[in-house]
Amino acid sequence: MGTFPDNPRIRITEYSRDDLLQAAAQAAGQALAEYPGAAPELALLFSCASRRRILGSRAPREHAALLHPANGPPGPRLFGMYAYGEIGPVGGTGRTCFHNDTYAVLLLGDES
Repeated sequence: MGTFPDNPRIRITEYSRDDLLQAAAQAAGQALAEYPGAAPELALLFSCASRRRILGSRAPREHAALLHPANGPPGPRLFGMYAYGEIGPVGGTGRTCFHNDTYAVLLLGDES
């Protein structure tokens, strides 16, 4: 057993499979909307391993919004991995934080 400091701040997360899929679609949609070029060639995906466990056989649906973007050309090639906790920036704050249960998307390609 580990130890906890006095008066720790604890966050408990509750969600459904549909919530996870909707959040992945939102992250993909935002990444595609903010991409500076015509269409990305590659998407690097980092999904938390806990999401994979929770989604079970529905896990491949996380990538549907990238594979088949609404009102757009076919999506980019996908490459990624499942991670146990993710470290990255929060929005445009410039702060780097530890994240959990996240779905991170990085799009790569030419700006033309």
